[in-house]
Amino acid sequence: MSSSSGDGLAPDLVAYVATLIEAERGGERATLQVGPFAAFLLIGVLQGATRGPNLTGYQREVLRGLARQLEPIFAGTPVEETIRQGYHPEFDVPPGGEPIGGGPVDSPVGP
Repeated sequence: MSSSSGDGLAPDLVAYVATLIEAERGGERATLQVGPFAAFLLIGVLQGATRGPNLTGYQREVLRGLARQLEPIFAGTPVEETIRQGYHPEFDVPPGGEPIGGGPVDSPVGP
């Protein structure tokens, strides 16, 4: 592995990530297939990830963009408002709190 740059990342890694960003900005896309429950979970995980303190604005926008691509699956459903609230930290479930459905936080599907 090559030597680290000043920010702790290997220069070849930084260069490669730059090529990924350019490919994406140029329109290159990948396809992901998930079921509806996985899509719902993925939206929540992406929403939470946007709050990471070390992310750049561009990284946050990429994560929000991924989550927003999945939102139409839930248009007109009972979870539509929950998804909207997920973009606002004041609606977050506190550690040890109860998620929608009242099940324990580590429950795969609720009660």
